[in-house]
Amino acid sequence: MIKTFRHRGFSLIELMIAMVIGLLLVIGITSLFTTTSGINRMENGLARLQENGRFALDRIAEDIRMASATRGTRKASEGGGGNRVNPDRPILSFADFGSTDLRQTGLPGASESGVTGGRYFISPAFMVRGTECRTSCSPANIAVPNRGWDTFNVAGFGPVPDVGTTAGSRAAGADVLTLRYLRGVGVPLAVRFVGVIDNNAIILNSPLTVGPSRILVMGDYATTAFVPVTASGTASSFVGGGASLLADAQAPSFDVFNDVRVSDFDTDFVTVSYYLRLENDPSRPGRMISALRRRENGIDVSIAEGIERLDFLYHVEDRAGNVRPMTADQVATATNCPDPSMNPPLSAGAAALDLANCGWRSVRAIEVYLLANTIDDAGERQESYQYGFLANGTANTANAVEVACDPQYNSSCPAGAVQVLPSGLPPGRMLRREFRTVVALRNNAY
Repeated sequence: MIKTFRHRGFSLIELMIAMVIGLLLVIGITSLFTTTSGINRMENGLARLQENGRFALDRIAEDIRMASATRGTRKASEGGGGNRVNPDRPILSFADFGSTDLRQTGLPGASESGVTGGRYFISPAFMVRGTECRTSCSPANIAVPNRGWDTFNVAGFGPVPDVGTTAGSRAAGADVLTLRYLRGVGVPLAVRFVGVIDNNAIILNSPLTVGPSRILVMGDYATTAFVPVTASGTASSFVGGGASLLADAQAPSFDVFNDVRVSDFDTDFVTVSYYLRLENDPSRPGRMISALRRRENGIDVSIAEGIERLDFLYHVEDRAGNVRPMTADQVATATNCPDPSMNPPLSAGAAALDLANCGWRSVRAIEVYLLANTIDDAGERQESYQYGFLANGTANTANAVEVACDPQYNSSCPAGAVQVLPSGLPPGRMLRREFRTVVALRNNAY
């Protein structure tokens, strides 16, 4: 008996069902991969945003807490009188910071301050300086010498850049903050120092390295003074003098029993500035991002990328002891300030400088605002966010929520959406978060 075999296989219907099932599996796997990839990108972006914002805020706060720190107390003891706070104590300078070698420090010179008895006084107002920046800065040129701004121009780093839209420019819509303070514990004085400074020996307990400016910062609990010496280098004794020494300079009594400490001006008296700068995105050629920069005595380094906005409010005390927040422009024009120290009295020039800048020596706390983004695209076509200042620079008193919408990704942005950032950069599809803190200037409050 002959067996017959029939050809057997999938029917057309079975093939179509198999293809549909396979297609559904491919779509599902693709959708799962896309969703997982998007979530992963968003989580990485948020983690990076959180870390950058936290670190930037902590770094700024650390410097603000040190602002105005010197060896001496910040407040004079003669009392402010009825309904007045104690007056602010100035720094004593025997060096002319208006000389060619010292002008980049930004401190006022002898010609502006008025010299009396071979010395002049530097107001604490020059220890804190802020600048409001929108499309330009107020004042427009922050490199005005001897007015407290950061005017360092170190080779390889340059000055604080101007506002612009190219890589290396300062970002518009972000403030600039400059702080000065004395850090470190210094070296104890070994022998009492008093009288004529020129050719007078300054003897220390241990060696100290003095930089090219050849200026010592000498201070006890009551007085901080800038004392020029004849030579730089490392030694345990120095001789007062040098080209920057004012004529007939005589030091008050710095007694070892008052725990007098001596520091190097170049190393320990620091000028720190914060600002935002536009930089090329290393991961996407042709794209720019904004980054927070920190300058210390002209040495400029990047602190955190993706910092989109930077704003400050200054809590200023008036002569009655009341404190209220102000913008930098308002601080610059403040007049109802606590009195300067009158023991000894300020010269006419120093008094005029102090009066014109008294708002800055009356700052008791600084409120810091940061708006950080994820740097890379991590959100939808448009993202809402809330920040302490609106995109036009005004304070967001109504706590309005703004929407960032990039026309490159969305052809129909809603009315009122932020389509161009204050810095001039496109908003992209980034997530944004605000970071805010209030930092007391511990050295300005007593």
